[in-house]
Amino acid sequence: MDPKLTAARMALEEVLKRQPKILGVGSGTTVHKFIDELSRSEFTGKVVSTSFDTTLRLKEKGFEVVDLMSVNRIDVSVDGADEVSTEPLSLIKGGGAALLREKVVAELSSFRIYIVDPSKVVEKPCDRGVPIPIEVVPVSLSAVTKNLERLGVKWSVRTGSGKLGPVITDNGNLVLDLECNRAWELLEEIKSLNGVAAVGVFERDLIDLVIVSDGRKYGKDTMQ
Repeated sequence: MDPKLTAARMALEEVLKRQPKILGVGSGTTVHKFIDELSRSEFTGKVVSTSFDTTLRLKEKGFEVVDLMSVNRIDVSVDGADEVSTEPLSLIKGGGAALLREKVVAELSSFRIYIVDPSKVVEKPCDRGVPIPIEVVPVSLSAVTKNLERLGVKWSVRTGSGKLGPVITDNGNLVLDLECNRAWELLEEIKSLNGVAAVGVFERDLIDLVIVSDGRKYGKDTMQ
């Protein structure tokens, strides 16, 4: 079976037993599988989305999508990840350029579920070789990159396919991809830079349960 579909079905079981009235739904191809499965379930609540892409898919499936600005609490959220490291438990997210909204949804959620296939799981941060993305307010680009160079962090402006120029997030911001190892060492400094709206690292306080399609689970109450 498709590992993404397996992870999606495992997440759906966790969601349904918690009977959320408001469900946060993240971004990415694994989450697309989850939305498809959710649409065939008995879930009748409202949903909050982390991206325009997810919103369109949810509406196509007939869900009532409420604006993120209109809620102050989300019962459960489901999202994907680009890397899951187990020591310490943390995530790198933002491959779909929705990292700021994904982090806001996670912070509003009472229970946060992340679904991945085994290829995303590593022991130590940066072992998978994916960059750490940051979302940057455009007017601050020069200042942010100057400070990254001062810190010795290699960076690149993410460019898109299907259009010329840089990727623009749903918030109108730019995405910079940072070389992982050096950026990980300097996360707090990078978070504090003026113009950085979000850093695509989710630490343990924003993780309740990680579901891997091979049956492994990682989280606050279960470690395998």
